[in-house]
Amino acid sequence: MGQKLTAFILHPDNGFNEQYRVLTLNEGEVFTVGIKEYEEAKKEFQKKIDDIRNEKNIIDANLKTEENRLFQQAQERYREGGKWIEPKKVNGKIVSQAQETYDANIEDARARVGKLKDQKNAQIKVIENELSTLESTFSSVVWAWNLAYSRSSKPSGKNELLGVGEKEQTLTLRRHLHGGGFAWIEPFLDGDKPTGILKTDCMFTQD
Repeated sequence: MGQKLTAFILHPDNGFNEQYRVLTLNEGEVFTVGIKEYEEAKKEFQKKIDDIRNEKNIIDANLKTEENRLFQQAQERYREGGKWIEPKKVNGKIVSQAQETYDANIEDARARVGKLKDQKNAQIKVIENELSTLESTFSSVVWAWNLAYSRSSKPSGKNELLGVGEKEQTLTLRRHLHGGGFAWIEPFLDGDKPTGILKTDCMFTQD
C-alpha cells in the first residue's frame, strides 16, 4: 500500500469528535473535508515562499535607505567643495567628482541588491517546483465515500461520483442518516486502497 492520507474537517469548525473522528451534523448541513498531508505540506511551502518575499521586501527597504544615505553624502560633498566639485568627463558628460562617486556607489549598491534578490528568486523557484510536485502527487487522489452500517464497516473503494485529483470535498448528508447511522469518507491515491482505519478516515452522522 502506498502513502496513507488522512481526512480532516475544514468546515464546520465545531461538532467534530477527534477521539472517535466523527462529525455530527444537522440534516442538510454542508461540510468540507480536506487532506491533512496535502494541506500541511502546501501551508509549509507557502510559508517558506512568504518568508522569502518578506526578506526581499526588507532588502528593497534597506536599498532605499542606502540610496538616501548616498544622496545626502553626495550633497554634503558638493557643499564641501574642493576636489568634490572638480569637473570630470564621464561617458561623454561633464560631472563633478561628487556626482561621479555618487553614481558609482548607487550602481554598486543596486548591483549587490540585484544579486541578493536573484538568489531569493532562485530559492522561491525551487520551492514552487516542490509545490508543483506536491500538486502532481495529489492529482491522482480519489475518495471513498459510502454508508457505514456500523463503526466496524469498511469503505468499499473509491466513489466514482467524486472526481479524481480533488483535494477537497464539499458534501451534504441527506435524510437517510436521520436519527442515526454513519457515512464514511477517506482520501487515497488511485491504485491504492482505503485503509478503513480510524486514524485516516472521518465518519459523519446526523442528530
